[in-house]
Amino acid sequence: MRARILEKLQAETRAPCGQTEEAALRFVENGCADRYRDYLVRCYGFEAPFESACVMSPTLASHGATTRPRTRYIAQDLADLGMPPERLLELKPCPLAPFRDLSEALGWLYVVERNVMTNRRCHSRLAESAPALAAQARYLNCYGPTTATRWRSFGLSLERAAAHADPDRIASSAITGFARLHDWLQITEPLIEVRIASNA
Repeated sequence: MRARILEKLQAETRAPCGQTEEAALRFVENGCADRYRDYLVRCYGFEAPFESACVMSPTLASHGATTRPRTRYIAQDLADLGMPPERLLELKPCPLAPFRDLSEALGWLYVVERNVMTNRRCHSRLAESAPALAAQARYLNCYGPTTATRWRSFGLSLERAAAHADPDRIASSAITGFARLHDWLQITEPLIEVRIASNA
């Protein structure tokens, strides 16, 4: 009997997912506003191309697993930290080509939706060291107390969509997506020159 796709993805991506989560947590562990801002910039650079790829993927649009756009939360959080939203147009995006088929799209979708759980951990870590920053964090805590419920709902929607796709290719795509996200978080050069609004 074929394993449920969510269980398969959790098992086969455990290592790269864990590495990516640890990389994300390092941005918020000390409660530094600059490091937190840098993480948000990186998340925007990763999620914005993904949202565009979803729009350009008709096979994904026809399935209920499609994630809700979250870049608007990032833009709001960055504005609170002094970065005008229009400056995000200057951001270097993470390279992401349009999805070739449903299997590839669902693998990447899993990565982005699983990152909500990572961000929930980041929010808890930030709340310990910088509660004032955490209180304003729309993106890190975008689903609030409904995060677990939404994750279960996503799993059901993903299962339905995966019935029309190749589970092994979904897993392979997810592994690739986690590797890309991990590398994106490790980039050392600035993705955007941060200018605080009052000095712009």
